[in-house]
Amino acid sequence: MPYRYFLIPTIFITLLYFGITYLYSEPNPIIIIILIGLCAAIMSFQNLINDWWFSKFNPKLERQEIMWLEQFVPFIVDLPNDDKNEFFQELAKMLEKHEFIKMGLEKLPEELKWMALSPAVRLKIYNHPKLYDEYIRTVFYPHPFITPNQDWIHISETYEEDSVMIYSAEHLQAAYANSKLYFNPALYEWSKVFVNILKIDIDIDINQCELLLNKLHETTIEKTLHWLGAKSIHFPSIAIYALLMDPVSTLKLFPELANLTKQYNL
Repeated sequence: MPYRYFLIPTIFITLLYFGITYLYSEPNPIIIIILIGLCAAIMSFQNLINDWWFSKFNPKLERQEIMWLEQFVPFIVDLPNDDKNEFFQELAKMLEKHEFIKMGLEKLPEELKWMALSPAVRLKIYNHPKLYDEYIRTVFYPHPFITPNQDWIHISETYEEDSVMIYSAEHLQAAYANSKLYFNPALYEWSKVFVNILKIDIDIDINQCELLLNKLHETTIEKTLHWLGAKSIHFPSIAIYALLMDPVSTLKLFPELANLTKQYNL
């Protein structure tokens, strides 16, 4: 996160000043207050600092990274070149802005970060500040996990109170390695947040949901729930999921969803 380029040196200077002055003289309370206030201001205005940083220094993906994304991210394959370039640029920014937390993983491969954030960028959450500025943390476990919020084994979760998403790395990797076979937990979680936060009203019933899942992955709601380790499925999120994974087939089945693609520029 770019704001940390300013926060960490300020904290270091504050601690250094306090340590040196404490050893050799009395710390000046005014200077201490100014330094602590500066740290607090950087934290409070971190989103503005990030936006300013990106306006001056645009991060870019390497060619090899772009090639990987083009090969393994199914929901960008059919995008026009201009939209693809926008996707790559915004993903590079979001990678800088985001915080990734590994739980039980020795190393965190860069590919896992791309897998986790690609759905968010494809949904263009950068056009929706409430999503873009709040959902900035992702946690990775190496395998299915249990959390205080969901005390059963599952592979993905959105903890809305802290705006944190949690994934099983092995299942996330499988979903991108074979996107026809495996339901994508990251695309599902981001679709769910997209629908809930933006309060999108999508009229879809259980039969339509079954039809979409069968079309996309030749699977059922029951099998998808078993894969996710979930107790229920969010039907409107499946509509968004399907629009991104296979827009042509989805709109043929449900032409009324075309309004969503226009309204949210999907």
